[in-house]
Amino acid sequence: MKVYCDNCKSEFVIDKKARNLENGIEEHYFNCPNCDKEYIAFRTNSETREIQKKLQDEIEECKKVASKGNIQAAKKKWNRVLKLRKKHKKAMAKIN
Repeated sequence: MKVYCDNCKSEFVIDKKARNLENGIEEHYFNCPNCDKEYIAFRTNSETREIQKKLQDEIEECKKVASKGNIQAAKKKWNRVLKLRKKHKKAMAKIN
């Protein structure tokens, strides 16, 4: 994905990086290769990573159930996905 630097206006492809901060927080970021301006994309902690994993699992289950034509079960799974997304949003807001 190409982006433009807010600082020097150069166009570049994002080279994602991550670093560990205190309290188990991972910070995901990238730098402009021309001027080295740093952009923080997001942060995660064990709680947000656990919720993300559950979200991925629920979405896959929802797809499987829906592909078999079981619409009612898929709706129930999707409602769980929506609840997990809300929980994830709250957890991310605490650390970002």
